[in-house]
Amino acid sequence: MRRIDFGKRGTSVPAASQNQERGAITVLTALCMVVLLVMVAMVADFGLAYAEKAQLQNGADAAAMAVAGDCGKKVGTPSACPGSGLGSAQQLIAHNLANGNSNDDESQVVLNNSAGVITATTSTISGGKHFLSLPLATLTGFDTAEIKAVAKASWGGVKSGAPILPLTFGACELDPVKHPMGPPDRLLISHGTKKSGPDKEVKCDSWNPSAGLNMPGGFGWLDATSECHPNITISDPWVDSDTGINIPKDCKDLFVPSLKGKTVLVPIFGFADGTGASGKYKILGWGVFIIQGWNFPSSTENWSFGSGVKGLYGHFTKQISFEDGFTWGGPTEYGLTQVKLIK
Repeated sequence: MRRIDFGKRGTSVPAASQNQERGAITVLTALCMVVLLVMVAMVADFGLAYAEKAQLQNGADAAAMAVAGDCGKKVGTPSACPGSGLGSAQQLIAHNLANGNSNDDESQVVLNNSAGVITATTSTISGGKHFLSLPLATLTGFDTAEIKAVAKASWGGVKSGAPILPLTFGACELDPVKHPMGPPDRLLISHGTKKSGPDKEVKCDSWNPSAGLNMPGGFGWLDATSECHPNITISDPWVDSDTGINIPKDCKDLFVPSLKGKTVLVPIFGFADGTGASGKYKILGWGVFIIQGWNFPSSTENWSFGSGVKGLYGHFTKQISFEDGFTWGGPTEYGLTQVKLIK
């Protein structure tokens, strides 16, 4: 019995017409497959380009930060970081970091220093040419893509931040003649009390021109009534002190054995005013102290100077910091230089 298909109600569709419709569907399916293949190829190539861009950006960020850090270590050396091109040492640092962040170890980096801002531009190298080859170019029509990434980093002194420990050191403790930075470790007496022995040290005194000597101090405690990590800024430099020689009562848990050997960023004061509970320190900038021991009434660690001597043991150093939470705008003379990405 012959099969009958119906179009309109009561009307039969001839077999020849049915075959034509089937042919049209085949053509339409083929066209859709071509479009789908092109879309898949584009997604694959664009994904490759996106991954390459991410690698280049990581390389540019690392190169800019590292070179800015290298320049920051040499602050005060006029020829340390020249302008366009920089030096061969910085170029090598940047090249190694750019390639180290590339899966194929093939990228180019160009450096420039303008007004203390290091710009690192990374780009793809493929077969000795500065473009990325796209493997599915026969389907997409795009043979290559030029991929670049740019990062900018700079360095400078710290203006504000919250110290790990609620204390501040006198600028006299960083006297470049009497107390040059770096090892060996030395004793820092709380409030600048003289050492015992035949070679008694002169007190490390902070001073105020209008009030004279007020609060002598190799170091002193900051007021930690509200928090153990008070925000300190040289824009509003006068900060309250905490009286006494002991660790502020709510901050004793900060002085644990694991603190030994740690590097801490510390505010540096140069002036003091008032006495006792009304005492204040004027913060001039930020320094870096490596703490190796301490002795206070409530806590002692790695101490060989006798129980009657209260203070800290360690040394100041110069350091490049990449820590977040600090703002720029201060001097670098006390040892701390911060490096940040600005783009």
